[in-house]
Amino acid sequence: GAAFGRVVRVFLVRRLEVSTEKSRRRARTQSYVQALVAPIRWVTPVDHTPIDRFLAIQWPALLLLGLGALQMRRQRYSLLLVTLLAGLLLASEFFYADDPMGEQFNRFNSTLKWWSWIYPAILLGLGSILLGAGRGWRWTTVVILLLVSTSSIDMAAYWYYGDKSAMGKLNGHHWLTRDQVDKQILGWLTVAPQGVVLEGLGAEGAYTPTSAMTLFAGKPAAVGWPNHEGQWRGNPTFITSNAEQARAFYRGALTDALGWLDINQVRYIVWVRRDQTRDPTARLRIHEQIGSAYAWKPFWKNGDDELGVWIWKD
Repeated sequence: GAAFGRVVRVFLVRRLEVSTEKSRRRARTQSYVQALVAPIRWVTPVDHTPIDRFLAIQWPALLLLGLGALQMRRQRYSLLLVTLLAGLLLASEFFYADDPMGEQFNRFNSTLKWWSWIYPAILLGLGSILLGAGRGWRWTTVVILLLVSTSSIDMAAYWYYGDKSAMGKLNGHHWLTRDQVDKQILGWLTVAPQGVVLEGLGAEGAYTPTSAMTLFAGKPAAVGWPNHEGQWRGNPTFITSNAEQARAFYRGALTDALGWLDINQVRYIVWVRRDQTRDPTARLRIHEQIGSAYAWKPFWKNGDDELGVWIWKD
């Protein structure tokens, strides 16, 4: 009787574990599906661009669309571009991608992204056709394009007054590699075998150096900017949860740190100056948690302070 009771208890516990795991997988799958959904919504009347502001922004595009329409009989390519680009510009006023930006910012990301492609497409596509359409068409188009090009005055002013410490540097990571330790770690990561890299994530959810070194090294990142990732994917819970776990890991306060690293298939863990500044004592706590599975490779030492990379022990 006692043996039978033990068998029943074991059976029930196993069934409960299986059921719990299935529930977790189902919730994870639903979260992933939610992350892939990008619903398109109708623009409500109150969210349409006011006509005066629309004309103030889009007048060069509208003029070129009008001139291109007059060329449609002569240029089949003009017919294609006018139909396509006018349709896209019109669609941008009636549809938007429904992201977490709500209320008065409903259309912010849609217009920011869509207009920035439609506008230059009209200038370059129809502008090039009209420049070769004859003298009258050419000079009208030249005047429009010259007026648009006055925006280069602001660009020149930015260049004149802006920081020029990276002048002549085309690689894009000069701001990062000015720190010699970061430069060494980036150089090492670039030639290291392929693998997921984890970098420290501060309290901010965006506009931080997080994953910059990983991306410049051509490696997949374990954690990016959670604010943007959530916004792009409909704010699924796993993005926020993963970011919080990454923050806890870099504080040395994550329960089952090795298990979390294994789930995310992390091969390299970067510890740089900003991590050391955020919590100078956390590195030793992290090493105690993961030292059995990750080897520490220092790139800089100053007493007890070290900067470097943990590497998965193959």
